Amino acid sequence: MTLVSVNDLVIVNDLEGTTKEIFMDQSFFTGYKKTCLEETDTIVSVLIPYTTQAQHMYGYKQANRKEDDISIVNAGMWVELADNKIQEIRLAFGGMHSTTLFAIDTMTHLKGRAWDESILETAKEKLPGDLKLSPGAPGGMVAYRRTLTISFFQKFYLAVTDALLQQIDKTK
Repeated sequence: MTLVSVNDLVIVNDLEGTTKEIFMDQSFFTGYKKTCLEETDTIVSVLIPYTTQAQHMYGYKQANRKEDDISIVNAGMWVELADNKIQEIRLAFGGMHSTTLFAIDTMTHLKGRAWDESILETAKEKLPGDLKLSPGAPGGMVAYRRTLTISFFQKFYLAVTDALLQQIDKTK
């Protein structure tokens, strides 16, 4: 999820040697263990952009076991701030659908807002609508998975806030 949230670029060659550039975004994963790549495509490289001091990226995963386990829910979150306001934000989640989901409505409502505790309430209100799970969703644990998405956002908020405070301390 972290790679999807930073909008990295995948360089691919096909059998004829044609090079394609594909952004790893919400259309990259098309199903469970399926991507938009053709069977004959070969990934040549993945370009992961550097983050600037104004950009923050974190990834989260919750699984039943610590190692080698499929996640219950995972998330990649990226934000760019300017003057303590959200310029851009990407919130990508796995384990909530057969493909990666971006919390589009949540991202829209957060963009332009000040980075303060009020965005936690907005995320708590909007994330369930973006990441719908039916009561009989495969994998079960619907309420737990919904709670994890909000918890991951709260961890993201705290991590970014801590990084901002450390930046301020360094300037003193």
